[in-house]
Amino acid sequence: LVRQSVEIDYKSLETLLRDNTAFSRFTANHVAAMTNNFDPNRMISIGSFGSVFMGSLGGGLISPCRDADVIVCNFPVAVKQFHPSLFVQGSTDGSSDSIHRLVMASIHREIDLLKELKHPNIVRLLGCCIPADGTVTVSDRMCLVYELLSYGDVGMHLSDPVAARTLTGRLRLRMAVDVCMGLSYLHAHDVLHRDVKSSNVGLDSQMNAKVIDCGLAKYSQQSNKGSTLGGTGVGALGTPGYMDPRYVAKNASAAYTVSYEIYSFGVFLLELYCGRVQMNDDINLVSSYIDDEDEGEDDL
Repeated sequence: LVRQSVEIDYKSLETLLRDNTAFSRFTANHVAAMTNNFDPNRMISIGSFGSVFMGSLGGGLISPCRDADVIVCNFPVAVKQFHPSLFVQGSTDGSSDSIHRLVMASIHREIDLLKELKHPNIVRLLGCCIPADGTVTVSDRMCLVYELLSYGDVGMHLSDPVAARTLTGRLRLRMAVDVCMGLSYLHAHDVLHRDVKSSNVGLDSQMNAKVIDCGLAKYSQQSNKGSTLGGTGVGALGTPGYMDPRYVAKNASAAYTVSYEIYSFGVFLLELYCGRVQMNDDINLVSSYIDDEDEGEDDL
């Protein structure tokens, strides 16, 4: 079986791996080649926003590249393809337009952050496949291309009794330190992740932990870069069970702060060390917090 190679006309694989700031704009043909035309057998996961496929840069083909005569483009990647239905606009009640704006804002926010911020404990974003003019139709492929984290995420391991037994105490400690280092780097650059949880901590082939899914991340109010983080106007953002009840109680009026993120990190540590699943009912926690406030207590 002979397959046609795909020319990569922006950066060679060698340059991409050597240059830590490299970021490429892929075409629809490129991402199709990486994933064997989004072969269902390569699907890693599926969520409300899209599906993630395992692939290789250049589709695993021998391809001519700009900086080399011939190079084997076989670097493993994860390709996140967003569901086309997210980009339908023009519904009678305006709901699809609102969803379109939220999804596009999330995609562009993650691109803007990850192509600038590089750290060993934060997943590497290698490039994107987005129409240059920003106009998206249902037929367009909207994709983000990351390094492949071949051991899945921490939440997946903790929820599987067999996999959980392979996580030794030393390994769990290293994972905790890895996540702490990644978050510390983000905070040092005035960025808040806003959705710290076990399923947003990926594991590479050496079981190094990396913070993933920065779609909700934003610069804090202390930053002088771009859009900053005040109240959302649409309610508390994050995952139930991980959000600080003080933040949930304040709802849309709350500016998200580092202290709220530290709370989420604490819930992650509880899961990591005790094997306990996070609480899904934030309402009781919020009620308890409000009761404590009425009694004059400042903290939980």
